[in-house]
Amino acid sequence: MSSLVKLIVPAGKAVIAPPIGPALGQKGIRATEFVKQFNERTVNYIENIPLQCTISCSGGRGRATFDFLVGPPTTAYMLKRALSNSDEVSMDKLPQGSASPSKIIGQLSCKQIYEIALVKHEFQRDIPMKSLFKCVKNSARAMGISISVTD
Repeated sequence: MSSLVKLIVPAGKAVIAPPIGPALGQKGIRATEFVKQFNERTVNYIENIPLQCTISCSGGRGRATFDFLVGPPTTAYMLKRALSNSDEVSMDKLPQGSASPSKIIGQLSCKQIYEIALVKHEFQRDIPMKSLFKCVKNSARAMGISISVTD
């Protein structure tokens, strides 16, 4: 029997604590082994970037095996990073999304939205670029980010 576990894990900083430990423990996977492999695989990423991770588990308790794919950072993270306009900004200093889409918290250009969609396209080649662009644009609007048509 195989199953998938989807998590958002900070690059290079995975720990056995929730949500990783309990999610993998339910599948019979040793969380310590996953954490070790994940941190090794993401050592070249900027620390603490929230990466999407899909873990494929197979086998039963005691004999469970796993494999995982590391995806791109979350769309919300990339939008907030683009708003902050700096690679030096720590996670807690990034702007928060708006509680109401009608309250504008910032503005990005179509080019910036397109660049975020390009990053996502690297990991999701089966989804047309136009669809990814619309998805990122809609996420931005839902967070209260306006999009300028002119650059």
